[in-house]
This record gives sequence, C-alpha cells and structure tokens, in this order.
Amino acid sequence: MNAASDPTAIEPQAIPPTPLYPVPPMVPVDYTRLAPLPPPPTKEKTALIRAGTTLALFGSIALVLSLFIVPWFFVREISVVQPPTQSQGTGGNGSSQTTFSGFAPRIVQRDLHDFGVVGWASSRREKRDVAIVALALMSQAGVLMSAVSYRWRLFIALAGGGALATLLLAFVDYRMLGEMIHQRVALTSSTTTSVAANASVLKIAGVHPGTGMAVLFAGAGCVVVGALIALIGGRRGKVLAPIAQ
Repeated sequence: MNAASDPTAIEPQAIPPTPLYPVPPMVPVDYTRLAPLPPPPTKEKTALIRAGTTLALFGSIALVLSLFIVPWFFVREISVVQPPTQSQGTGGNGSSQTTFSGFAPRIVQRDLHDFGVVGWASSRREKRDVAIVALALMSQAGVLMSAVSYRWRLFIALAGGGALATLLLAFVDYRMLGEMIHQRVALTSSTTTSVAANASVLKIAGVHPGTGMAVLFAGAGCVVVGALIALIGGRRGKVLAPIAQ
C-alpha cells in the first residue's frame, strides 16, 4: 500500500482560531489642519487683569457694606417758614403753623438720619431702593464669580454694569430727596392740607449724601473702573505652548 492510499499518512490541516472580538474595519480619516491657537497673554496684560479684578473686589466689598451704613441721607435743617401772604392773616393760623414747624420736620429729619438704604427699601416700599440693594448684591456675586469662573469676562462685565446702574439709581434717589421730604412732612403733620398747598414754605438746608451713600458711590466707582481695567487688559488663562508646525 502506497502513501497516497494510506489514510494514516494524510496530515490534518490546521484550522484558524475564531477571534473572540472581531476587529472593526478600517475607515479612512480626513485629517484637517486646525486653526492656530491665540498667542499667550503677556505679563503686562496679566498684571492689568489682576489689578482690575482686585480693585473690583475691594469695591464690591465696600458696595455691600454701604447697604448697612447709616445714614443714607443727611439734612442739616428742615423747617417751615411763614409765607408772606399768611403773615398778615389771623393770629390763630400763625400759632398753629409755628407749632407745626417745630414738630413734623424734626421727626422727618430724625428718620433721615436713622435709616440706611435697606431700611428705606423696607419702609418706603420704593422700587428704586429695592433695585439698589439687589444690584449691589448682584455686583458682589459677579465679581466673586469672575475670580473662579472660566467665563470671567461675562461675570466681570455684569458686575460692572450692575455697579453702574447702582450709581445711577443712587444719584436719582439723592435728587428726589426734596420731594420725599415734602411727602413725609405732609404725612407726619396733622395739617396735611396746608402743607400740600404751601409746599414752598418748607425750608431744606444742608442736603448731603449720607455716609452709606458716599461709601456706595466710592465702592460702585471702584467696581466700574476695575471691570474696565480687567476687560481692557485682555484674557486670563494659562500660558499656551506654541504648537510645532
């Protein structure tokens, strides 16, 4: 018997193993050239950003403290002067006006020197004072978030805008002080009709921003200036290494 007819002489063929995890097919990748990264910030710009953020931080602290500093307004004198037309009238009317001039303006002046902006926002129910408190707190939060957030430009811009709006509203509140004094004297007095008809006889002297308003002006101004310095200084971030071309 030859080797061709002998079954024991035939060697078995090797069977390839079945892979447990088939290899995914190769897919061609389209390599596109990326745009170059922006240049790294210089030391001068980083110093400007830090200086602006630090100035805004101190300003925001003063801005929040000003909400609780008394007084918000300061008036040296509030009195009622006898009008020339009523000086020729009866003696009874003159005596009632003299008693009134020493009582109601004194109460209003005491309230002006005892309240801060938070007290006025809660007692006067004025939307303007409520907005001043809310914007001051928003500016503080924006400055703090700009120090830790990646989108620091957005937060520092919001803080600067809120501080600027706080400045404008506080200035409007100061300009409207005379009208507010007339209204409160009219509400405090018993002769409301005579005061409303002769509002010009109310003498208001020595009107100045109170300590709280002065601190708010300084703090809001620092926040606005610091935000501008930080935004002009450039972007903040890590120094980027140049990519090998």
